[in-house]
Amino acid sequence: LTINPREIGLTIYDCFSIVGEQFKTPQFYLRNGTLVNGDTIDDLGIYFEIRDFDGIADNGVAGKYTAIGISANKNYVVKICTSANSGIWQGGRYWVYTQGIECATQDGMDFVAYTEGGFSAGVRLVVQAVDVNQDLLDGEKPFLCAYKVSFVDEYGDEFVPSGEYTIAWSRNPQGAKWVSVFNNGFEYVKANGQNGITLDGEHNVIYFFGGEEKDGTNLVPAYVCVALACALLLGVVVCRAKRYSVCKESFKNYVYVREMAQTSVDCENVEQVEHKEQSVKTEKKQRHGKENKERNRANKEQK
Repeated sequence: LTINPREIGLTIYDCFSIVGEQFKTPQFYLRNGTLVNGDTIDDLGIYFEIRDFDGIADNGVAGKYTAIGISANKNYVVKICTSANSGIWQGGRYWVYTQGIECATQDGMDFVAYTEGGFSAGVRLVVQAVDVNQDLLDGEKPFLCAYKVSFVDEYGDEFVPSGEYTIAWSRNPQGAKWVSVFNNGFEYVKANGQNGITLDGEHNVIYFFGGEEKDGTNLVPAYVCVALACALLLGVVVCRAKRYSVCKESFKNYVYVREMAQTSVDCENVEQVEHKEQSVKTEKKQRHGKENKERNRANKEQK
């Protein structure tokens, strides 16, 4: 009688370390497969190999690698690993970075930015607390705060790095249990130690949320916070950008405010309002033209 191990799949979150550091254990969750009665995630004994194209990666060499989960429990075998942050990466994404650039915010948060190959000399990191349209966020977890990330070159001009980069922080905002990038799922933040999340030029705002903690396990639920946001954005696309997007400066911080029509009905309302405004303008112009004609006719009669 042959008893085969149960096949399971893991979804792995982005992870990183600095050149020379020991590889860290990524966060993950069980994407498919079931556990034997009474077993928990901890009983799987999941550990990770960080691999490059030739085998096990070198923690002393900067680069982008793949994290593969393995179960130490002989009753299970990890059949597939996928990335929680990329739809095309086979396994979890793992970066080994050179030294990053640092930035302290006005409210006392410390951030560090890392990128493959490092940043050019003179580049500065700018991280600022921002206001956001909370209607676009998943209401499942209480929203706490958000930070917008940007970069300034040696000439003082703001620019967007090519490709992805990681932003790390060593202290969470008070009450923060989860972190997210718009259009990605929630990641559980560690109470102590350095946390990090992957950004790019299109998605450069970090959102912090409160909520219940997960205790004693690396299991991170597969929450997807974009269902509402995507639905709203589909309704917004119909409206021209000039109608719903505005950036402004507000007191001591650069405040990013995105005013969006929430549904296609709102877009229709915008159309109706603009049509009404145009009708009023046309009516005024016609009335003004009529008054001018009557005035000219009266002047001719007097002459």
